[in-house]
Amino acid sequence: MKKLLFIFILLVSATFNWAQTDEVLEPNTEIELSIEATDTLLLDASTENVISSDSTGINKEIFKNLKAHAKPEGLKITWSLDYEVYNQLTDKQIVIKYNTKIGAKRNKSGYEGSDWKFTKPIDLNETSFEIKDLQGAEKYIVHVGLVDITEGDEITTDSDVVWSDKIKAKTERGWGLMKLLILIG
Repeated sequence: MKKLLFIFILLVSATFNWAQTDEVLEPNTEIELSIEATDTLLLDASTENVISSDSTGINKEIFKNLKAHAKPEGLKITWSLDYEVYNQLTDKQIVIKYNTKIGAKRNKSGYEGSDWKFTKPIDLNETSFEIKDLQGAEKYIVHVGLVDITEGDEITTDSDVVWSDKIKAKTERGWGLMKLLILIG
């Protein structure tokens, strides 16, 4: 009986909604016009894209799927690169810079002792990197970047690097006295 009542209410509400709607062809014509306008915009954009692909348009949009996974007193950073631009990156390497959230704010304000830390350059084929020996239960800001091979192993803030958007992460607390006391209860 409940099923029959449910179906009856469903049919009545569908009929009521259908009866109150007017058929208007204007939205269809608007959609057709917007599709035509979009097609011309896509054509214009595709001609610009051909021109800009010759001059290497490497920017922060090349990095996809940026994520940070918490580890005990460390972070595992994963990323992927845009496959359309990958062939243009033969002379590039990946580098990661990281700082605590407070340290990043202090560095931006110009305080000393809160400098960004950099990893050694990573091969372009790698898609993850684990940073170890960090402070446990601390918030970090991480950026993944592309740097020329000619920069070598020493990356500084003056190096010419294309940085990704920031990745926020928090490390897990490592084993210590506090965790041991909590475990004992």
